Amino acid sequence: MKKIKDIILNEGFKSMASHGIRFFTVENLASSLSMSKKTIYQYFPKKEILIKKVIEHRMKTQTDEFNKILDSESDPITQFIMIREYNIKFAGKIKLDRLADLKTRYPEIWKIIEKYRKNRENIFTSIFKSAKKKKLLRENLKPEAAAKIYTNIFNST
Repeated sequence: MKKIKDIILNEGFKSMASHGIRFFTVENLASSLSMSKKTIYQYFPKKEILIKKVIEHRMKTQTDEFNKILDSESDPITQFIMIREYNIKFAGKIKLDRLADLKTRYPEIWKIIEKYRKNRENIFTSIFKSAKKKKLLRENLKPEAAAKIYTNIFNST
């Protein structure tokens, strides 16, 4: 059962990323998965619930990847580079106008994305604090400010 849900969620993200939220339909998703709409609705009774779960699933996948990087690498510079590269790879799959549609059509779901973005800022703050502790950053650099600037730059590109 979990495997089918994950398949639906992963394909749902691919569909949203490539076609946008405006053109995302359960019918098209079912067709691309070669399953019935009824099967999808069995797991996700409403389109809005499906969209929310797709977004949450994708953010959890990214967070898990970030945590793997943080756990496997002790060097904060390496952590920063690996997470940045992962972010760039992910961002290349999404067009900003697709996100803008999500923000306007599903503001409650957008709040979840904003919360996730804030968490990403916290991850960078932690990395920068660690780098500063190891004397890899200038003494007068504020990790919180650097993380906020970097996150804002990344979010707007």
